[in-house]
Amino acid sequence: MIEIKSVTKSYGDYVAIDNINITVEDSSVLGLAGFNGSGKTTLLNVCAGIFKADKGSVLLDGKDTFDNDMERTKLFYLSDNFYFPVASSIKNAAKFYADYFPDFDFKILNSVLEIFGLDIKKNVRSLSKGMTKQAALAIAFAAKPKYFLIDETFDGLDPHKKELLRKLLLEYINDTGASVIISSHDLAEISGVCDHI
Repeated sequence: MIEIKSVTKSYGDYVAIDNINITVEDSSVLGLAGFNGSGKTTLLNVCAGIFKADKGSVLLDGKDTFDNDMERTKLFYLSDNFYFPVASSIKNAAKFYADYFPDFDFKILNSVLEIFGLDIKKNVRSLSKGMTKQAALAIAFAAKPKYFLIDETFDGLDPHKKELLRKLLLEYINDTGASVIISSHDLAEISGVCDHI
């Protein structure tokens, strides 16, 4: 369970998110829908423990995420600018993340890459925006997170790949009981996969 308790985050005089209270139960998907600049990414960064809330806290099964490396190994944040090591293949990028996530499963990685039609040996720099997103999603699923955060979830994916991702997400949640938060500026794109928006 993810508990967002009275979270406020400002940048100087600009209040990006103000007194947010949300609970995401196990086996549940919360969708954050809103225009660009509405605070979706800021909230995800606070949930991931990247930013410290000015007020309030985010708890993963009762434990604060900020400055808590042990809890963050159970959380995967797939940001809109996901990090790939320089000049790496998908396989080498996966090895990079496998060093951080103790339950990383290369069988899952290969299975998701196969579903998306991606070659594990491909250099990430040679991939299109949509293919890069798919490679990042494969790595994220392989990390087997209990808490899964995805920013601009369907950005860059064609309609067929969006549908594949919806199925993968729902199967993953059903199999693992994960708590998931996804964001999009397009309400229609996330409405088919969320319990709450």
